[in-house]
Amino acid sequence: MRWNTPLSTEHAELLLDRLDLRPGQRIADLGCGWGELLLTAVARAGAGATGAGVDEEAPLLARGRAAAARRGLDDNVTFIEADAAGWRVIHVSEADQREWDDFESTFRAGRQEWLLANADHPQTPAIREWLDTRERQYVDVYRGVLGFAYLVLAR
Repeated sequence: MRWNTPLSTEHAELLLDRLDLRPGQRIADLGCGWGELLLTAVARAGAGATGAGVDEEAPLLARGRAAAARRGLDDNVTFIEADAAGWRVIHVSEADQREWDDFESTFRAGRQEWLLANADHPQTPAIREWLDTRERQYVDVYRGVLGFAYLVLAR
C-alpha cells in the first residue's frame, strides 16, 4: 500500500490501531488526499462501515473515488471537496525523517523512471529541470524542517 503522505505502513498501522474500528461505523478522514488511510480503515472496520474523506484537492479526491471503485468500496466511501473544522484531538503523532524521505523519493520516482526511459522525448528537458529543482529544494531547503502531523479526531 502506498500512502499519499509521508505516512509509513508502520505509522498507518499505529493510527489504525488507535481507532475503535467496528462494523457499521462511520469514519471521517479530514485532509484525506486520495484516501488510502480512509479506504483501509473502512475495509478493516468491516460490514456496513462507511467513510467520508474531506480534502480541498479535487484531483486527489478523483483518484480516491477511482481507488474506492477498484476495491468495491464506492458504495461505502464518499469523497467531499471542502474544508473541515470542529473536531477534538484524540491522538497526535508526526512523520519522522525516514517517512519524509520515502515520501519525497516515491513522489519523484515515477517521473525519474519516465525520464530514464524517454531520453529523446521533447518534454525530457523540462521534466529533468523540474525533478532537479524539486530534489535540490528538498535536500537544501526543507528536509528536516518541514513537519507533518497525523491527528485522530472525534466530535
